[in-house]
Amino acid sequence: PDTHITVSIDSMPELYNAVRNDELDCAIVSHRPELIQGLSWSAIKDDELLAILPWDENSIFSSFPVERFDGAEFYMPSQGFELDIAPVFRSGSVPANPVIHHTNMDDASIVSMVEHGLRMSILSRLVMYDMKFNVRALPLNPRSFRSLGLICSERRAGERNIRRLLGCFLGSNLFWCCGAGLGGNAGGPSCHAGDAKTEPRGERDGIFGHVYV
Repeated sequence: PDTHITVSIDSMPELYNAVRNDELDCAIVSHRPELIQGLSWSAIKDDELLAILPWDENSIFSSFPVERFDGAEFYMPSQGFELDIAPVFRSGSVPANPVIHHTNMDDASIVSMVEHGLRMSILSRLVMYDMKFNVRALPLNPRSFRSLGLICSERRAGERNIRRLLGCFLGSNLFWCCGAGLGGNAGGPSCHAGDAKTEPRGERDGIFGHVYV
């Protein structure tokens, strides 16, 4: 009650720089070794990356081999998510070279475009939670994750308000249940929910609304 919070959304490199320059007290980002120098990192959650495909995609796989991105028309989410996605294309037995289309669309718009058969994409499991689109969201093969956490300057890591904020994320299910993770806007909170909440039908089958994971 005695803490005022202002939320900013920006690209991942910009948020790292803003924390480093004391323009922000802290930020929730995915871990990037090339950006983390001089900052304190507290891990919160590993968030799996998923292949987002049209529902009628002819696939017999329970996961999506990353080699199949080769030559495919691909929507790259905006706001720095490329830093998490680009390594995926090099993780298979043969590097994949998709035809990448950079976008300024939000996550829900990208999924809507995929639903209508316009290309494919990669988004995270937190982003896809509670979206209501007729698409397939398959784990990648090999599987890929981004590590979400809180950054702040090393000299401020022990400050009471920052520790309280981190404790809220670590101790509350709301962060995971509402889908308010980084999203495709990989630098800040993003929640693109459907018209109503849909409870998952189980972790094993991973069905979320009309999205198949």
